[in-house]
Amino acid sequence: MALVPPVFVKGLSVGDVIEVSLESEPRRVAFWRHVKRSGHTTIWLLRLCRSATIEAVLTELRGLGCNTVGLEKLGTYSVDVPETVQIETVDVVLANLDADSVAVAFPSMRHQD
Repeated sequence: MALVPPVFVKGLSVGDVIEVSLESEPRRVAFWRHVKRSGHTTIWLLRLCRSATIEAVLTELRGLGCNTVGLEKLGTYSVDVPETVQIETVDVVLANLDADSVAVAFPSMRHQD
């Protein structure tokens, strides 16, 4: 089961149960498939250049009940949006990002529009 929001794995969300097939040498994932999908959405943020808005937005998202992880040196962040958090509320917070400084992607959208 995925316990933290993935940074570089498209289609995966917190709470998903997956089956993994490993290569023997080197020991790494050859492929994976869903056994059960959760209701969580994953959002990625990518800092394109210096941003005065990204830290405040991440803090506000955590205040809503979202969990975040980040690779600060790479400027890459992943946000877990539980199914109990309304996506419309998250969209309002994301609107505070400077679009010239931060790219936003939804690699695993599970909330209904």
